[in-house]
Amino acid sequence: MLFGAVGLPMTDAATNPGTYQAVSVFGANAETLHWLTWWSHSLLALGFIAWIPSAKPFHMLSSFANVITRDEKAGARLPGVPSDLDATNAEDIDDFTWKDILDQDACTKCGRCSSVCPANASGRPLDPRNVILDLKSYREELAGGDEEKPPQTRVRRASRNPRSSLTARNTRTAV
Repeated sequence: MLFGAVGLPMTDAATNPGTYQAVSVFGANAETLHWLTWWSHSLLALGFIAWIPSAKPFHMLSSFANVITRDEKAGARLPGVPSDLDATNAEDIDDFTWKDILDQDACTKCGRCSSVCPANASGRPLDPRNVILDLKSYREELAGGDEEKPPQTRVRRASRNPRSSLTARNTRTAV
């Protein structure tokens, strides 16, 4: 009934006898209902697309881009470190390459990097997952207009108990 009025093919869902009675209670005809449904669906879909870059589902796009731009030989070779460098690490957020920033955005907080990290397994206060997440949140704070301050890192303190195993998990505290 409804779909036939606007020239769309009839389906089982459209031929439900209660559909037209439910719509006619509100005084709307089939053409008005179709227009309203189409535009509300369009606005909802476009709103979702506009929301993605600033929300959690952004990793759907960034992880795809991260897989496309991955280094195929990353596990087979170590990058050479020039001997004339004063510092080999990033000292500022601007020191990261676009690929480093894409890696931060593609993080899904799964913790697999921490589970295979040798430093983390030996009880050292390094958790790669927290490093990536802290850098990402620091970069987002700077983009939000906050004044530049050093990032707050969450470090897992080594246990002072000599009987604890090397792989025992300790609580994380903010430094």
